[in-house]
Amino acid sequence: MRAAYLDPTTRGWTVCSVDPPEPAPDDVLIRTVSIGLNHADLLMRDGRYSPTDASWRVSTQRVGFELAGVVDAVGDRVSGVGVGDRVMAQVGGAAAELVAVPAALLLPLRGVDTRAAGGLPSGLLTEYDAFGQAGNVAGADVLITGGSSAVGRIGIQLARILGAASVSTTTRSAAKVAELRRLGADTVIIGDRLPTAAQDGSYDVVLDHVGGQILGSSVAQCRRGARIVQIGRLGGDRASIDLELLAARRLSIIGTTFRDRPLDELAALVDAVTADPSLVEAWGGIEVPIDSFHDLERIERAATALQHPGLAGKVIVTADAHSPSR
Repeated sequence: MRAAYLDPTTRGWTVCSVDPPEPAPDDVLIRTVSIGLNHADLLMRDGRYSPTDASWRVSTQRVGFELAGVVDAVGDRVSGVGVGDRVMAQVGGAAAELVAVPAALLLPLRGVDTRAAGGLPSGLLTEYDAFGQAGNVAGADVLITGGSSAVGRIGIQLARILGAASVSTTTRSAAKVAELRRLGADTVIIGDRLPTAAQDGSYDVVLDHVGGQILGSSVAQCRRGARIVQIGRLGGDRASIDLELLAARRLSIIGTTFRDRPLDELAALVDAVTADPSLVEAWGGIEVPIDSFHDLERIERAATALQHPGLAGKVIVTADAHSPSR
């Protein structure tokens, strides 16, 4: 089978022919249709990230964190999943034609197109997990920084599904305002600085995908008892925070990552997402923002697209010969 690897000499991605994996008793073997690329893939490529979570069971020279496809075989202890089922998963080394995945990490497609679904698992699990750590979202006023990122756009939709009273977001691009509003944002703030806050704050929940100065300024935007979940640091990994205000408003700042989570925690999150009644009906309507499709053989071109400053959504790699690229 074909699988994408990091070339340690050139630090580029290359496609090799390797033996297909054998599923363990609790695994399923997925014939991959689509793979979503993420910023973490670029960090691994640059040697700045080494995954240690339980879903990464292959060489860290492999590429990809998420996929969608069709079950090709099931392990001896697997039940409830059959050959031919369409599924998706967040799993290490996803950029390959066949991938062995713990059955406990499988998510159903529920109407999501298989080619697009390769770009959904990481964003869906990241944002659902963050909202879970923030507490009850229903009736809350929510701020999502970095809303024009692929993960942020999924977060906007998820906030609406979970019953947020209002959703605000930030973007650096005025050209993306209309789309973010279409996805469910009531207010779109352009730039890296938040406007002057209301006297008692405006938000109950903040999902921060940016870090840096926008994390510091979001503290002033929070109401008493608000929760800030810090997810990404594209805007910098250092922030200046008004600790007096943090204390006076009894705010909580929660850091989160999938980097070192054991299998039971990942499986519990998958179970929670799959069983959430507010998501069951809305699942198939979640829109995966797509920038471009690239065949697995052209994964280096996909890396170039992933680094483009005008990135418009997920970069998807297709591993199925019947899935056209564009």
